[in-house]
Amino acid sequence: MSGHNLLIVILLSAIWNQLSTSYASAEGSKDSKLRDAAPAPTGHKAKNLNLLPKKFPADIAPDIPVKFATTRGKPSDVSLYNILAPEVVRPKVLPPFPEIIDFGVALINDSIDPPNPAFAGIPTASSLEGVAPLEKKADPSKSKAEESNDAREKNNRGVELGSQRTFPESIQHHRYALIINPKSPAYRQNYSSIELQYGDHLYKAKDLAKAEKHFRYALLIDPANVPARTKLDKCLADRGLNPNDPSTRERLAEQAAQALDLDTAIVESFVVVTLNDTVKTRQQLAENLLNKDMIVDSFQQLVIAVGKEQKGQLSKEETKRLSECHKSLGSILYKYGMKAMEHGRREIAFKRFTSAWVEYKRALYLNPDDKEIAPKLHTLASRAVNQVHSFDNWLAFGSSATLVGDYQKAKDCYATCKKMDSGNKLLLEIK
Repeated sequence: MSGHNLLIVILLSAIWNQLSTSYASAEGSKDSKLRDAAPAPTGHKAKNLNLLPKKFPADIAPDIPVKFATTRGKPSDVSLYNILAPEVVRPKVLPPFPEIIDFGVALINDSIDPPNPAFAGIPTASSLEGVAPLEKKADPSKSKAEESNDAREKNNRGVELGSQRTFPESIQHHRYALIINPKSPAYRQNYSSIELQYGDHLYKAKDLAKAEKHFRYALLIDPANVPARTKLDKCLADRGLNPNDPSTRERLAEQAAQALDLDTAIVESFVVVTLNDTVKTRQQLAENLLNKDMIVDSFQQLVIAVGKEQKGQLSKEETKRLSECHKSLGSILYKYGMKAMEHGRREIAFKRFTSAWVEYKRALYLNPDDKEIAPKLHTLASRAVNQVHSFDNWLAFGSSATLVGDYQKAKDCYATCKKMDSGNKLLLEIK
């Protein structure tokens, strides 16, 4: 078979807005005020803080926002996806694939904001030394208004405790408030601020290890907390490390990931990105976010990563890494497509399956030697054929069957394609 030179890439210009938020210094903690979800203080770009992925009930999967081409056969520029740069060449011939497969639903074309390079997390319960964490539990009897009141009370109590410098208890109340309302910039800033204050308190008490940890928590909660970054860097410098050396921070991230300390791994990976923003560093940050189950944040980092494909010939390592990013995007879309199917949200599921097809196909074109991708494409094509008997779906099923070595199935599928459209130019490539 001769290959169909259909090459696709994501050209996403990720705008890195370095947040220069002005946090109140730790020394000024006594004049903290009670705040609910009020506007953030002057100089704080609150609109860039609201980045935490939605916390969905167990029976609902998140709608991952992503755009795809809506023109059959000719991918249209929908701001995220377009045709691959001609410099990126397929290393091997692959069977012809349709641009998309058809599940009988409209493709996703929602408008979305450009992904922010940051994220917004919540430290694990184990971060609360000596204090039993206040864990939010599902309470069907409570209305949203009642839960909102709970969050407000916990936030305000946390501020009070912080002003009394009772830091561990203050932290647990702020954590509880943010879990209830993760979209509140005020709750997030308050929580990050109290972690910063506690870290500064520990630093002055010469407990550098704990201080370093709480400065990282402050950054995990809000990467815009510039003083926390500055103080964390100082802690590392005190240990004889160069905080501005990407390889040093990358090593810290790897060590933390191996020790399953995901909070530290995420923060250090984020710092690496600010020092050296590449496909590799974005992928590593995405992997750590995914391991902490921050799905949407991880997805956004992968989208930014694949948008970093540079003009000019890619090295073998760069091409493989780019393929891995596309494969990860496909896996997230497929996983949450299955979740949507499990809960009867068929249209959402089929949109995600269609999107997963596009991502897996890009991954395969970049790295045809990856043996994990072809079975995934074959599964998706089988689902598509069962849903809609179209030329593209049968072509996809036949081509994926070829890749997994089921040549009789491929022959049958191509025969079906010929009956449906014998003059289609894609069939001319099949011998």
